[in-house]
Amino acid sequence: MSFDHNYPQLAIDFSTFSRALDGGALDACLDYLQKSQITGPETARLACRLGEQLFYRGRSNDASECGRLAFAAAANDNDIIRFCAWLFSNCGCFAEAASAYQRLLEHQPDWVEGYRHASGALAAIGADEQALNFALQAVALAPQDSDFVIHAAELLLRRERIDEAAALLAAAVARDPANATLWRMVSAAEGQRDAIAAALDAIDRALRLAPDNVDYHLHRGHLLYRSGDFATAAEAINRAVELDPAGQAAQRARVDLLLADGKLSDAIAAGGELLRAFPDDQAAAEAVLQVLNRRLDTIDGDHVVLDDRHRRLPRPPRRPPSLVNRLKTQARVIHALIIRETRTRFGDARLGYGWALIEPILHITLLWVMFSLLMHGTPPIGTHFFLFYYTGLIRYSGANGTKSLMSGKSLQQSTTELTQKADKQE
Repeated sequence: MSFDHNYPQLAIDFSTFSRALDGGALDACLDYLQKSQITGPETARLACRLGEQLFYRGRSNDASECGRLAFAAAANDNDIIRFCAWLFSNCGCFAEAASAYQRLLEHQPDWVEGYRHASGALAAIGADEQALNFALQAVALAPQDSDFVIHAAELLLRRERIDEAAALLAAAVARDPANATLWRMVSAAEGQRDAIAAALDAIDRALRLAPDNVDYHLHRGHLLYRSGDFATAAEAINRAVELDPAGQAAQRARVDLLLADGKLSDAIAAGGELLRAFPDDQAAAEAVLQVLNRRLDTIDGDHVVLDDRHRRLPRPPRRPPSLVNRLKTQARVIHALIIRETRTRFGDARLGYGWALIEPILHITLLWVMFSLLMHGTPPIGTHFFLFYYTGLIRYSGANGTKSLMSGKSLQQSTTELTQKADKQE
């Protein structure tokens, strides 16, 4: 199966191609098909066989390429066209699958499953109106088939043709009351009509038939939330989380419900679990972002309230203090000045306060003794030498101590400051 362009192109030999496929030479077969001119159903079947093996080996792109080659050479062979439609659908090529199913329906207009498959492929590419037409044709051909009714009802609800969907579902549940999916669709239709009581009744019927269906519990929780019953809605959603702890939809619904119920702390915690479980999911990230935005709004609101709370109101004018209060204030000021002076001069020295008395006494005594001997005990003014030096030295020491205490500040300025502090304490 090698090419030699010096020779004319030969037709594909079925036995050689089959042996190559059985031997696993898929790439060589694919290369041969792509470079050969495939015509007729026989070569199309070879492409189908190769496409099938490629698909089951996970090579969807190459498999769909084989399907295109086979579909182009199929002519009116319905088996080849049907295989190509199946292959396109499973490879995600829904537009080509829809074309294949429509081509089949031209040859087999009574093929009910063909209408259903064509409708699904068209719905996958967003052609809802065409998909709905094919779905309704399937229901018309097989009205007793509940699956066709469910698919058609979904498309009708998507197109907001709620009354038609409700009528179709009502006839279906009358024929098949044990079908839980039909009751779920009835609940969806009633919910779109804002008939919450009827929607809850229908989903309860569905849950009685399928009590462990996660989607049914989630749907019931959303309906209860719309009715204002947050507690029961939380129970329904928590039940869904219990049934499917790793399910994204259940966890996201719980976050939304906690946020709607005003439980921001619980919503943030649930949002953290959701992000840890699905770090790359956009819907999960959007749900958590909504919670964080609400939290930021709450923080901003708290900041405004606290700011207003700390804003001081205007105080009424104070009455002038009485004479007694002024005397008390001056006494506290004098006491504060004495304490300040002593601590400034002596600090933590144990003999400091005693030295304040011992120093002038020793000074006066020393001068008295010295000058008594030199001047024979007679002062320049007066007759008592001790009183003469005592009065002069005490005045000099007091003035000098006050100067060192103030350190550049006047006594009046310091007194004023202390008086103001005393007034504020009152």
